[in-house]
Amino acid sequence: MRFTIVSASGVPWGGSEELWWAAACELRSRGHSVAVLKSVIDGHHPRIRELRSLGCSVTELVRPASARTGLAASLLLPARRIPTRWDSHVGRGQMMFAAAILARRRPELVVISQGLNFDGTHFGKVCQTLRLDYMLISHMASELQWPEDDLRNYYRRVYSGARSCVFISEHNRLLTEEQLGIKLENAVVLRNPYLAGQQGPLPWPQDEDGAARLACVARLWPPDKGQDLLLRVLAQPRWRARPLTVRLYGEGVGRDGLAELARSLGSTTVSFEGQSPDIERVWREHHALVLPSRAEGLPLALVEAMMCGRPAVVTDVGGSGEVMQDGITGILASAPTVTAIDSALERFWAMRDQWRQMGTAAAQHIRGLVPHAPESVLADHLLDIAR
Repeated sequence: MRFTIVSASGVPWGGSEELWWAAACELRSRGHSVAVLKSVIDGHHPRIRELRSLGCSVTELVRPASARTGLAASLLLPARRIPTRWDSHVGRGQMMFAAAILARRRPELVVISQGLNFDGTHFGKVCQTLRLDYMLISHMASELQWPEDDLRNYYRRVYSGARSCVFISEHNRLLTEEQLGIKLENAVVLRNPYLAGQQGPLPWPQDEDGAARLACVARLWPPDKGQDLLLRVLAQPRWRARPLTVRLYGEGVGRDGLAELARSLGSTTVSFEGQSPDIERVWREHHALVLPSRAEGLPLALVEAMMCGRPAVVTDVGGSGEVMQDGITGILASAPTVTAIDSALERFWAMRDQWRQMGTAAAQHIRGLVPHAPESVLADHLLDIAR
């Protein structure tokens, strides 16, 4: 069978792409044809190289090569304006190019992967015009981002016309339904694949210097991940006086701003470690995760930390509260605010002698919620739809 995956991500590779990538590899291993359309491609990225080594075609969405192609493809696009607030990285020329490719290939199913819950909807509209079956994968929905009234009906039609709408948390499904004002009968909640802890929990880190070591593993982008809130908390005198270090792992367009904020606050317990190629090494060296997010789907960093046997302090946003047991596997901050995160960290600090026990409970609990091979679950789902 022929599948085409369209990634709405505007970066060379994002965390929201791990699910479709793993499912694509699974489909190829079963003998199916997979083509990938993506707005930004780094040909040297290991995920892209593996796709091509498996025989998947990977095409970067660019402007049409000819005026004739562009004119023909433009007829497939929605007549109304493109809401650049939701997909500013996908230009009209890229949409034309995608339409032309889909019209030529005509796959049994088009899989549209969205970083948010509306940034790939125009690809769905193109599929409707071409009479192609399509499905949507949404990796995050946020209370901070609601569709404008003049676009709600447009999004409703795209979601209602999808063969399936996949969300990675129940929170994201419910919020999307509230934002659209409809019940999505075609919705299903599936989990992301995880990259650490597959073989079981890791040994507890050695306490050589007696200091607690926390890791914040997230893209460096405060509007979603909230690292600025964490920096403000840790800048308080009582936190600077404690035997505690917090290392920020990740890259992003907010790195320089966060580093300058840390310096201006006089933070002495925080360091920026960049992207780590080995996430299990991070959890071998750290006692817990701290994730002060303002918006989430279901944080992959949280799932991986729990799989590795580490407790966590996270804000109760997105699907985090669906997998966390407050006071048992970690601590939930009631809101993404300095006060709430400070209070949650204070509770966690007071339970320091229970961290190892909490990590053990976390590893056991998460394995009952996330399947061993989420990519196989998605691949099965795609085949059921296509058939």
